[in-house]
Amino acid sequence: MSVYDDFAHHPTAIRATVGGLRQRVGLARVLAVFEPRSNTMKLGTMKAQLPWALEDADLSFCLQGNYGWDAREALAPMGAQAMVSDKVDVLAAAVVARLLEAGWIANAPRPSVVRVAPPLIVSEAEIDRFVAAFAVALDAASAAGQEPA
Repeated sequence: MSVYDDFAHHPTAIRATVGGLRQRVGLARVLAVFEPRSNTMKLGTMKAQLPWALEDADLSFCLQGNYGWDAREALAPMGAQAMVSDKVDVLAAAVVARLLEAGWIANAPRPSVVRVAPPLIVSEAEIDRFVAAFAVALDAASAAGQEPA
């Protein structure tokens, strides 16, 4: 699993980042986690372009802010490929719930952290199994309608 961080502040920049990542990783899963709170995005004038910007991502998770526009409505065309919440802990909890259902011991000790237990005593094969289960958990969390777009 690799994590890439980018300050893409406009749908065209988001599309370039996600599209470039897709080209780099091929068929590997691409998950976009974002908060549209740049000055440009807070205006809401480009919210309709977000589904287009994120179409190369397998799943997108958006933190809804107090912007004066609804991210759920903007991302609705993405269906189960987008999940929106106004609380980071809700996004993390949705993923943790799916991991628990899959038999993993997990919790979200802080709003922006998902922890898998037991730490430091898992084999490489178990980590590979977890990464596969994590991907399924993210899909299930998104598809379950827990604050969907």
